[in-house]
Amino acid sequence: MDVTELAKTLGEALTHTEQYKNYIYAKSLYEADTELEQLIEAYNMEKLRIDIVNNQGSEEDKKENSTDRLNQLYQQIMSRDAMLKYGQAHEELGKLMDDVNSIILQAMNGNDEGCTPDKCANCGHCNH
Repeated sequence: MDVTELAKTLGEALTHTEQYKNYIYAKSLYEADTELEQLIEAYNMEKLRIDIVNNQGSEEDKKENSTDRLNQLYQQIMSRDAMLKYGQAHEELGKLMDDVNSIILQAMNGNDEGCTPDKCANCGHCNH
């Protein structure tokens, strides 16, 4: 089997992990949350407004340009359950991918001496 086929097999195996399943579920919640979508859109518009004022406005406009509304929108976005679950699931999937990449790199560098609890100092990713 060539490297490309092995990568496809690994990708398929990753879709069966709890991390991936949790990510897909959290992503569906995120995408279905219309209020969250509106908050993100409002946040992006407010950020654009602030950027325009900072880049093109007078010094007086810049002094009056408050980020209070932007901060308020950010807090509302980050407090949404769908956003919290999506962020956590994204982070957990990222950790899994980092662990897999680390294992691949160790194998490529010849550092893979086998995974046993007494050898965790070499790895640290096996959760023994």
